Amino acid sequence: MPTDPHSERHAEVLVVGGGAAGLYAGVWAARAGARVAVLEGSRRAGAKVLIAGGGRCNVTHDVVRPADYCTSRAKAVVKKTLARHGVADVVAFFAERGVELKREETGKLFPVSDKARSVLDAMTSALDDAGGVLHTRSRVTAVDPRTAGGFDVRVSRSADPEPEAWTADRVVFCPGGRALPASGSDGGGYAIAERLGHTVTATWPALVAWTCEEGHWLQELPGVALPAEVRVTNANGKVLARQTGDTLVTHRGLSGPAPMDLSRHIEAARRSEPGGRLRVQIGFWPGATFDEADTRLREAAEAEPRAAVRSFLKWTIPQRLAEALLAGPVGVDPGTPLGHLKREHRRALAHLLVATEVPVDGDRGFDHAEATAGGVPLDEVDPATFQSRRRRGLFLAGEVLDVDGRIGGYNFQWAWASGFLAGSAAAAAAAV
Repeated sequence: MPTDPHSERHAEVLVVGGGAAGLYAGVWAARAGARVAVLEGSRRAGAKVLIAGGGRCNVTHDVVRPADYCTSRAKAVVKKTLARHGVADVVAFFAERGVELKREETGKLFPVSDKARSVLDAMTSALDDAGGVLHTRSRVTAVDPRTAGGFDVRVSRSADPEPEAWTADRVVFCPGGRALPASGSDGGGYAIAERLGHTVTATWPALVAWTCEEGHWLQELPGVALPAEVRVTNANGKVLARQTGDTLVTHRGLSGPAPMDLSRHIEAARRSEPGGRLRVQIGFWPGATFDEADTRLREAAEAEPRAAVRSFLKWTIPQRLAEALLAGPVGVDPGTPLGHLKREHRRALAHLLVATEVPVDGDRGFDHAEATAGGVPLDEVDPATFQSRRRRGLFLAGEVLDVDGRIGGYNFQWAWASGFLAGSAAAAAAAV
């Protein structure tokens, strides 16, 4: 069946997915003059945008580096992408749409309004102003290349049992990954990508809280929060990854920025290390070595021998944690005077303060993850345009690609940058 360029169900650039990358790609494709349709399967677009940052939306970070991202192949693509559409470009776009961003102490950039809705409204209004059309409740179930060029796209609409048939000159594929499936990002896009000739690496949850073995003493301290250094090592003690930052103890394990940043590395180590053997350690005195911690404890005992150990510790770690460390794994009364602390107890405490072992047994899964590790490898797209190297006219952006960033706005920055390049290039290709 020939393509009717005037049909309501034909687009020069059809964007699959109305998340951050898809909406942004749609805006830039439409601004370049293409006839654009954005198809989103959920009842509303930008579900992850609305819930990000506790409903405030951490739009990006003030400093974004390639080192803030993980990918299995073609790491140079990340650097080139961030350089071509950086933080300043994103800030300028939202300022143009009336959304000023503010920098918080951590470097995270949020809308001054503290409302994620303002971020989403900026994109949907920009799409509309540029002539693009957003269709919600329109789930793409198949993308099939046409012999003469372009694509047939099958769309399932929740209000209609019969699928819709769309045609497109170019497709920008932004279906998301597997994180937070309740938002509509359930991993279904990977199968479509494979049918279009792409490979998909193993995927697992990233930026997710992790759990430790039942009965570990830390689980008795839910709500305790502190800055800590978290390390992932192999069975031989080689550090595979480390992160220092806010850490939150939960009734199941650990959460907060530092543990969540390391969650993808923990699972990666499980998959790559022989027998899945790894060790996770927490330093409650970040940056301190065992010798430094032991020296501090000895000097404290010399300076204030009558002071209770817990009284000294409460100035460096939360009191509940101090008492649990002492009464549990150290095995002494928290009220013991520093001067009466036996050598073996002091050394045990010093070790725990810098390297408490946590027996990790899993994580909270994709239902609670903020990002997906793995996806379509970057070496399968042109780094300048994000056009597929496997299927001409197909462009990919966002979380479907094998890129995941740290917590703090980095994944949104990847969505904006890759969406901009894919959308702009798709429009230019459609105009040829």
